[in-house]
Amino acid sequence: MTSPDAEQPLTFLYKYRSISFNEDGKSIEEKLESCNTIRGLIEHKIALSNRKAFNDIFDSQINLIRPTATEIKKIGEKNIALSMLNEFKSMYKNGKLTNSGIAILQKLETTFNSTIDKYAFLCLSKRCDSNLMWAHYGSNHTGICIEFNAKKIPATKVEYKDSLKEIELIHLIKAHYTKTKAPEIVLDQSKEIWEGLTTKLKEWEYEDEYRFQSGNREVEAKFAAGHHYHLESYDPDFVNSIIFGVRTTKEVKEYIIKNLTYKTLFKQARATKSGKILIEPYQASA
Repeated sequence: MTSPDAEQPLTFLYKYRSISFNEDGKSIEEKLESCNTIRGLIEHKIALSNRKAFNDIFDSQINLIRPTATEIKKIGEKNIALSMLNEFKSMYKNGKLTNSGIAILQKLETTFNSTIDKYAFLCLSKRCDSNLMWAHYGSNHTGICIEFNAKKIPATKVEYKDSLKEIELIHLIKAHYTKTKAPEIVLDQSKEIWEGLTTKLKEWEYEDEYRFQSGNREVEAKFAAGHHYHLESYDPDFVNSIIFGVRTTKEVKEYIIKNLTYKTLFKQARATKSGKILIEPYQASA
């Protein structure tokens, strides 16, 4: 029997997108053609980003807790790979971390963060009727919201907490220096890291976010070279509908409907007198 408090499987996930133009002096048709959101929609491409591009400076930040010299020594020199034994032993002396040990910890921290910075994410919401989301990510209700089939995107629910995720650096030391890496230890570390990458502070709870990580190695290489965004193609069948914002202009609606190369539904967001956003089937006169 399913608990009444259990999270029910989602049918749809939503991506709010802004509509903006930078080219002055061009016709409305030319401006719409050059809009990144509209071009991506027509070409069925979506922007993935790494955490450096997030608007929340604390998003996906993981605090690495440094071990003491005693904790490092307890790993046991007999468990260390022979080729790394001298380096391992250089980390501590007389119960204290050495300068070499501090430098090694710093290097491990840098390597960890550099690896995480290469990860590509797609951030979605389980809501399409959020006034705040339309205002913040839908260019003040003038943008659009893409309704994706949730079964097509294996996204993870973001947890909202009072503090950021902490991971003991001793686990990374063990993974780096020991002779054998037990599968269950590696799995536990992966789970902990992913938990940290899907944790945000409670002030962002209104987003109701779900997060997907791409495993595309080419994208990771691109991010390693200093890029923060990547356009990823998706199957048009992933899209269930396009939702127009309360203030989306007639020109934008007509251009998208006319130029979209695949079949989908169109919907319209409407502001009610009760202070809610209502999503309705789109009517050409809307």
